[in-house]
Amino acid sequence: MATFHYRAASMTGAIREGAIEAASLAQAVAQLQGQGLRPIRTTEVVAGGKTGRKRRVDPDQMVKAINEMGVLVAAGLSLDRSLVIVTDNIEGAALKATFGDVHRLVKEGKPLSEAVQSFGDVFPAMAAPMIAAGEANGDPGAALAKLAATLERMQKLRREVTSALIYPAILVALASSVIMLMLLFVVPQFEGLFAGAEDRLPAMTRMVVGASRGFRAYGLVMLLIAVGAVALLRLWLAQPAMRESIDRALLALPLLGDLVRRMEIGRFARVLGNLLGGGVPLPTALALAQRTVANRVIGAAIVQIAERVREGGLLSQMVAQSGQFPRMALSFVRTGEETARLDTMLDRLADVLDDEVALRLKRLTAMLTPIITIVMGVTVAVIIGSIMTAILGFNELALE
Repeated sequence: MATFHYRAASMTGAIREGAIEAASLAQAVAQLQGQGLRPIRTTEVVAGGKTGRKRRVDPDQMVKAINEMGVLVAAGLSLDRSLVIVTDNIEGAALKATFGDVHRLVKEGKPLSEAVQSFGDVFPAMAAPMIAAGEANGDPGAALAKLAATLERMQKLRREVTSALIYPAILVALASSVIMLMLLFVVPQFEGLFAGAEDRLPAMTRMVVGASRGFRAYGLVMLLIAVGAVALLRLWLAQPAMRESIDRALLALPLLGDLVRRMEIGRFARVLGNLLGGGVPLPTALALAQRTVANRVIGAAIVQIAERVREGGLLSQMVAQSGQFPRMALSFVRTGEETARLDTMLDRLADVLDDEVALRLKRLTAMLTPIITIVMGVTVAVIIGSIMTAILGFNELALE
């Protein structure tokens, strides 16, 4: 018997975590389902009390595989044959192994949604509920296509964010490299000229020369300290209380905070809308969509919203009271409730927020690029200017 750690949703949408003993992963999932739970993540606990290593898969390959499977099922192929074809076409070893395991469970008689649910650490949280809704409606192909389209939109936004930050990151790296090269190799070439006359050097020149000597003498020590500081910072950030404090401070930043908020709410709205459109009950859909939110402050607010909705509260009222949603989100949610088209309005809200995020990212990049360039230019100018000032000062003394 092995021990499995699980995270599951109850019929009311409440999230439960715990451990269960079973002979296999499939049996552990079956036991949880027998208890009326929907497994979100089930992982075997190995020696030392640690869970098994999570399979890392390429998100783009995941979207491609799900989309291909949806096309094949919609075209009339059996699920068994579709899984064989999709598995053969997957290039990544981890994802190929996962789909192979899903195929094995399906051949054993499990529905596709339950098989996907068994690998909640690999598949997105919304995958199993959306597939289950498609199975209940008799159209799993359409559900798979909709799931793939949702994941593709999320990936597109993630790529836009990454692309927008690449150029500023390159500028920062280039600026740091130029400054370090000057301090390590250029400035030392002039130290011989200043030998014995350090007391007559300008203050800025003494500062630059001192920085150069410090980097050359203690550079390795500084690097080791920096590596250690990064490691300690990661451990520090891993603490839930500290992570929440940082997330709260991030949301309070003038420009970046609003950008993060819209990005998180847009992703949450898209997943929630698709889950509701697939027939998932609102409390369960809220609990599942909350897992896509990275910011813990916003995530905690959504957990409270889900609890109050289970108690009978209106989603629009809970959104308004949370204080974490943009004003336009309240209008979209209220309109969706009044027209009984909440899933459609949430999808449109996600489109609007994604477009705003892309636009604000372009503006932020347009602001950061000249700022980084100016800072780099000023720093290099200060280094060169301090050296030239000292040299010209010695020349004037020699002429006198």
